[in-house]
Amino acid sequence: METAEFFREKADQCRTLASSPENAHVIARGLLALALELDARAVAIEAGQATAREIESNDAVHPDGNGGRL
Repeated sequence: METAEFFREKADQCRTLASSPENAHVIARGLLALALELDARAVAIEAGQATAREIESNDAVHPDGNGGRL
């Protein structure tokens, strides 16, 4: 399974390649765009994990699923 850390590492690699003097301007822009996409995927994974934790904590407080209301 791909983790947020995986995408962050790949984004950093793209930035490193993009800053290399041997790369043409067009390649650098493409790598920077890819780095942004990888960062966005990492954020999405982290948001999903935070949501899952929030749901789990709410389920523990309100196991009936309706907030304790009848």
